[in-house]
Amino acid sequence: MEWEAAFIRRWILERARVGAWIWMGLGLLGLAAAEMLYDGWQLPLLLFWVWVIGYMDVISILTIKELRHQMARLDQTCDPAPLLAWCRSVLRQNPGSTRYRVYEGFCLLLLGREVEALSTLEQVEGRRKLWRQPDSFLLYVACRSDLSDPGTAGQWLEQGRRAARRKWLGRKTLEKALREQELCLALRQGQTEGLEGAMKACLEKASSLRLRVAWHYELGQLFRALGRPEEAAEHLRFVAQYGNRLAIRSRAEELLELGR
Repeated sequence: MEWEAAFIRRWILERARVGAWIWMGLGLLGLAAAEMLYDGWQLPLLLFWVWVIGYMDVISILTIKELRHQMARLDQTCDPAPLLAWCRSVLRQNPGSTRYRVYEGFCLLLLGREVEALSTLEQVEGRRKLWRQPDSFLLYVACRSDLSDPGTAGQWLEQGRRAARRKWLGRKTLEKALREQELCLALRQGQTEGLEGAMKACLEKASSLRLRVAWHYELGQLFRALGRPEEAAEHLRFVAQYGNRLAIRSRAEELLELGR
């Protein structure tokens, strides 16, 4: 519901940290009262930590729910700005968050702000938590691959493949996404053989407007490389029409101008 989403945003953005201190204070009062009413300190202390951790878990669940809402919005509008603003709002409350730092870098990359994106993503390099979050992990290796030169980009995808093999939950989804990323890298490296059918299949299975725009752009690039400008222009026009604030929209428009 819209009112629920608005409440979540307002609470997390404005009051989550203050609420944590209030919650902690109430927990300490409860702990003091429990110690007076019960013999021993083990049970009151256990209840206190359940109280504190419960608050943290609720905030985490609500924040991730809003992240998914913002991601779905991006997928249908091709506008990364609202998700970027959300991530930065959460990071002001929790600067050490790995997940929201990765999503921040992802949004910056989509907007074409590559230097900022790389600087942001480098902040989480080497963190163990990164490899425990499949969504963050996949975005991270895909973004680092896109931000690397074609000769070294494959190293990031190989890291992703090795890590995916060690996962049980979500492994097939990760491996599928990495295979699709490999198609884009192959095109960047100048390879074209076998890409047309594979990319068209990805376009047909694309689950959102953002992904359809992305695959139309890749196909436009592929057909330009194959010397088929009319087919390239057809795909690039789709990107120019529906790409909204994605950086590839501007690139598609430039390529269309060059083709005239």
